[in-house]
Amino acid sequence: MPDDVSLTAGLDYTSTGTWEAERVYTQENLTAADEAWLALNIDYAFVALPTDQAREMDLPASLRFPWDHNKDMYLLSSVHSVHCLQVLHRSNLEYRTNHTQTYTTEHLLHCLENIRLDLTCNADDTPRFVPRTAHESTVKTGVDQLRQCRSWDALEKWAKEHSACFNYHEFERKELEENVVYPAAWSFCGEGSEYLAQVQRFYGKGVDWVLKDGGTPDIDAIKAGKGKSPIPVHRAGGGGHQ
Repeated sequence: MPDDVSLTAGLDYTSTGTWEAERVYTQENLTAADEAWLALNIDYAFVALPTDQAREMDLPASLRFPWDHNKDMYLLSSVHSVHCLQVLHRSNLEYRTNHTQTYTTEHLLHCLENIRLDLTCNADDTPRFVPRTAHESTVKTGVDQLRQCRSWDALEKWAKEHSACFNYHEFERKELEENVVYPAAWSFCGEGSEYLAQVQRFYGKGVDWVLKDGGTPDIDAIKAGKGKSPIPVHRAGGGGHQ
């Protein structure tokens, strides 16, 4: 078993997984599969790390965390690739439903290249078996075969412990509307966050006001050709920034 540990979150290859013939994201019910892709939550994509710690890790200077300028924000590479998968899925959904593409070809190629680089960087050398009936019909390789993995749950837990108060839906909405994303997309410091009071002061709101996620983009709206306007983020406490 590999014993190398990741340098940032301290992840090692202690989990096992399998390639499955059908999962929620590949099920025959395309509507349910589409909804599963849209429901993927990657709000933990950005982490806020103390600047001194980042320098000790030889990380380049990065975008400042808006609520603590002693911290820099970093986008986790594997979670960025999940974002890219969501972008590619959305493009496929719009193609299947004969609607205008939300993302440009350049953005799609950027995502394909990032996923390619992630794959070649990790260079997974697990030998996938090919069923001996492969000569008889089209088959899927490696079904139910065990593989050694790092724990995604552990990565998510570590990322949330270093939260940058990021909200993907707000980022997507601002980006697609060509609005400024900073600091709006990093303003979702929830109840209990040490930074919530600063966010409230920044937006001129009271102590009961907290930014809320408006939920996943509406699949019916996308199919109706309204994919460029994800559901707006709803805000508690009487309004919020635009």
